[in-house]
Order: sequence, then structure tokens, then C-alpha cells
Amino acid sequence: MPEPKHAAGYRVGVVNPLTLVGTEVQTILRERSFPLAKTVLLATGASAGALTEADGEPAFVLPVSDDELEDLDLARG
Repeated sequence: MPEPKHAAGYRVGVVNPLTLVGTEVQTILRERSFPLAKTVLLATGASAGALTEADGEPAFVLPVSDDELEDLDLARG
């Protein structure tokens, strides 16, 4: 795997985090202690703007855009 863009770890985007796949991706990252600098929650459609949790903290689901994807090391959903 390539080196992260940030010294603190990887910036990972979870696309459609409120779906079963999205929640499972977050669970696997947490259980395997993946070296995360930040988790960004991204979605298309109605779930963009929803309030949920990422890394144990409250987080808003952001709309998918080129700007949001640009600074990420990895995006999965």
C-alpha cells in the first residue's frame, strides 16, 4: 500500500456510510486498527447532510465532490 499523504495516517473516505456496506467498512477499519488520520463520510443523494458518527465522534455525511476526494488516500463504500 502506498504511503499516506499525512504523517498521522491515512485519510479514508467512506462512501454511503449509512448503508450496510458502509457501516461494515467502518467496523473493519476500527477492528483492524487501520492507521487513520481521519475518516470522511461521503454520500450521494438524500443521506448527504445526515448526522452520524465517525471515529467515535459526531460527523456529518458530506456530498461526494472532487474537492472532498482530492485530499483522500483511499475511498471505499
